[in-house]
Amino acid sequence: MNQCQIGTHCDNLSQYYYQIQEKVKEALVNTGTISASRIANVEPIIKSREIIIYVTILDFPRIKNAFKTQNMKLAEETLTSSSVIVDGDEEACFWKNSYKYEPFTAVAFCKTENGNICQRIDEDKVKIVEDKDNGIPCSVFMTPLKNIFRYSRELPLENIHEKLAHIEISLTSPNNKDVFKLTSYQVTDVTKVDDDVPLSNSLYETIMQNSKLIEDNLNTVRIDGTIDLGSCRRKCVQSTENNCQSFSFCTYADRVECFVSTNSNDKMVNDASCGTYLIDNLAKYKKISLRRFTDIEKSVPFVSSLEKCASICSDSDSCKSFQFCSGACSLAGYYTDTSSVYSESCDIYIPKVLDRFAITGKLSKTCFTQN
Repeated sequence: MNQCQIGTHCDNLSQYYYQIQEKVKEALVNTGTISASRIANVEPIIKSREIIIYVTILDFPRIKNAFKTQNMKLAEETLTSSSVIVDGDEEACFWKNSYKYEPFTAVAFCKTENGNICQRIDEDKVKIVEDKDNGIPCSVFMTPLKNIFRYSRELPLENIHEKLAHIEISLTSPNNKDVFKLTSYQVTDVTKVDDDVPLSNSLYETIMQNSKLIEDNLNTVRIDGTIDLGSCRRKCVQSTENNCQSFSFCTYADRVECFVSTNSNDKMVNDASCGTYLIDNLAKYKKISLRRFTDIEKSVPFVSSLEKCASICSDSDSCKSFQFCSGACSLAGYYTDTSSVYSESCDIYIPKVLDRFAITGKLSKTCFTQN
């Protein structure tokens, strides 16, 4: 959230909508730790004395997916004395070399009996030579920019909160060219999970202990790479299509398991090591009591429960808020103070910041640039 520091400019903030979008994105990129391709959306909600800005920031992709790969058997002379043994996969090899600023043209990752070899190759010094008969099997990743140092500076999602808390943007009045500043006074981060806080206080409520969703590889899938309940929950929130409706997390003696599903709780089995959680769409919204929209003719009211109304709005890309009046639901666009009036029988619901500061997609192709 941002507050306007100079009162004379706060009366007509709606005229700065697009300028705010560009300035926030520019401020994030200028930190040098969040690339422009990760900023999926900047959405200002302008009120009379404050602006709520929903920022959707994507996680950075697996670095090996960003480069052209060739599988080949490299000659021994290509793997020089500068090669190192790494305890990990191709991703670990890339991370090790992302902190190197000197130029190189390729990274080779080779699995051998003595361990996994990670080799940075500079073709100005060592040529990539293939030996199909006696060579060492390797994956060779070409780095056309001759450097991946920029990748090592990208902030993971759990560290972005601190950067957002210090963002300050300057806006220029279109009338008299006066410049004034907006500063952050509150930032809420959904990617920071406190596992001591019950899930009933968040977007989910427990629907059944000692139960587990049944994996069918269609609606319900197992998710690898989770380490705790919080990371399993984030996998559900961060699903590619943003349609995860439930998840199960299991803690066994030798492992943990996470399952996410587009369904609720219709396919489950008993398991004493597991718990299943259902998304609560109403928890995504903040209630603006005793207000109704002045212009909502395009939305036809329909009879619905409050919870069902919230679910329908959450599933709709075009719904930015909704109005609920004595059992009648109306889907709506962006909410502002000036677009609504007092009502004894209606309430308006707008998305909470905590729900919108989340990953809602993933990068499938990335281009790295180096200044």
